[in-house]
Amino acid sequence: MRTYKCEKCGNSYRHSSGLSAHKNVCTATGEAVIDNVKLHIPEQKGIVIQTTGNNNTISNAVSNVSNVVSTVNQVNHIYITPWENNNRCISIDAGDIKEAFARNSRLREYARMNDADKSNSNKAPTYVAELMMELIKIKHEDPTARNIYLNPARTNQVLVLMKNGTWDIKPLDEAIELLLSGVAIRLLELSIHDKTLDLSERSAASMANLVYKENPESYIKKTRSSMSAHLANMRPSADVEIRVGEANIIPESNLILTDKFKPKTAEKKDDFVKWSNTDAASQINNDKPPEEEKLEVKLTRLVNSAGIDRGRWRNKLLDALDDEMVVPAYKDLATALAAMVDS
Repeated sequence: MRTYKCEKCGNSYRHSSGLSAHKNVCTATGEAVIDNVKLHIPEQKGIVIQTTGNNNTISNAVSNVSNVVSTVNQVNHIYITPWENNNRCISIDAGDIKEAFARNSRLREYARMNDADKSNSNKAPTYVAELMMELIKIKHEDPTARNIYLNPARTNQVLVLMKNGTWDIKPLDEAIELLLSGVAIRLLELSIHDKTLDLSERSAASMANLVYKENPESYIKKTRSSMSAHLANMRPSADVEIRVGEANIIPESNLILTDKFKPKTAEKKDDFVKWSNTDAASQINNDKPPEEEKLEVKLTRLVNSAGIDRGRWRNKLLDALDDEMVVPAYKDLATALAAMVDS
């Protein structure tokens, strides 16, 4: 199937109308150098994802340049748009809306409905939820928009890139609400101001915003499972390293949260979270067998689960060991974990 690509940023669309609408808002002006070949990339502030490999193909996130050999030693610098808490954590454009209707037959069905059906509180919500998820998936095909990942240590949490360049931990439901609200706001704005959308697309976008605002909280439940699956599928491969300053996060199953990236919420809760040597012993005794997980990953997961700082967690674990509260099979593990905090 033929695709249409933006010459500036490399985003691809299945229909020329989607590309035309995207070009009206594309701001890609930066340059990157790969093996002495300059390539255009979006000029945005954020973190750098550095990809290395001996036989990688230059991705659409950089550019589609015909005279570049497709197999090169490459380092792709992708500047991610930071997450904002004011419902601006995602920004769809008219090209995304056109692409959503082009891809999804159910959404085209929604666009063909009369206004009464589009706003019907019994019929419309399933279409609206599907439209919003489709738009989020389309936007996240652009690596510069991927400012959110699942937290491998907790399936009900996500990692989001903040403006200050650090990763923050948020509850999954809160992140879903912000993403959906951001999409709803853009649907209304584009339905009013963007003349590249045809009448049925503008009507569908406007009505979807109206239906969503009737009961925003209900859409968290409607989209939770599909959003979790989408974020899991979006996780970078093992050869991708997310870099922020001098600290690193590896966004795969063995992700390690360093001290710099421990959630602020855990530090704030430390003043009132009750955590005793009994809690420490129970946590260790009831955890998965040691050989099933790397020690660094286990340590980070257990500390985050307790919601306290590492020093206090270690001290309570040592108290539990002194009081013989840790079962013999886990004493060596507990001792090793406590020693890791000391180091």
